[in-house]
Amino acid sequence: MMKNVLKELGFADNTINVYVRLLQLGSASARQLAENIGMPRPSVYVHLNALIEKGLVVEQNEDNKSLFQPSDIKNLEHLMEEKIGALEEERKKLRQYVPEQQAKSVEPKIRHFRGLEQVRTILNDLYWYKNTEILSIWPMKEMVAVFGEEYLSDFNRKRIKNNNPLRGIWPQDKAVDIDNYPFSGTGVGHKRTMRVAPLHITWNMGYTIYGDKVAFVSSRKEAFGYIIQSKDFAELMRAQFEVIWNISKPIKYKAPAKDTFLETL
Repeated sequence: MMKNVLKELGFADNTINVYVRLLQLGSASARQLAENIGMPRPSVYVHLNALIEKGLVVEQNEDNKSLFQPSDIKNLEHLMEEKIGALEEERKKLRQYVPEQQAKSVEPKIRHFRGLEQVRTILNDLYWYKNTEILSIWPMKEMVAVFGEEYLSDFNRKRIKNNNPLRGIWPQDKAVDIDNYPFSGTGVGHKRTMRVAPLHITWNMGYTIYGDKVAFVSSRKEAFGYIIQSKDFAELMRAQFEVIWNISKPIKYKAPAKDTFLETL
């Protein structure tokens, strides 16, 4: 854990090794550290100076000999708070910058995904959207074949945690038994409402609408996908979705008393 914290704070691996070893020893000279770690003494001094500068190590003189020891370990928390504060400031600047850049161009942006490996990453884009409704035209059997149960389970956990309620429509011939695919559950806990399209309406390609984007995913056989970012296009697809939604029927599903999928959140 300690090494991960120091790495997130931007310390080099060897600097981290010096600090961790000093924590273990309590107090040591540069020579002792060099011998203990197997590092040239001049290099040890470089890393000690970096730690002293950040307030993590103090140097003391005993009998004309320099000894180094860790300072109050709470200083690590102070460094983390500084880092978090700096990141928050940068995030504020980014939030101002993004709309300015988006306003410069109104042309639709299209990203293409080719092959199963790329297509399986297409839904990751939704992780950037929180508290946003998702609309989905989803041939579930095909999508399970494309993404796999493990990925879809993980995706739905993150979707629920991000508070992204979902309204989805399955074609009848590509619906699944929810009991066999617990991640596809419906209801308040799953933040999902599902309907089944009329029998004469079916499709093999799925699409998902969120924000000003629409993500399309083909069947496993064709293995391609793309995301279109366009406010006008997203509004058009929402209108199409609502037409199909209004003629579709709610899925009849009785949730179990103990939902094993929701317990994994």
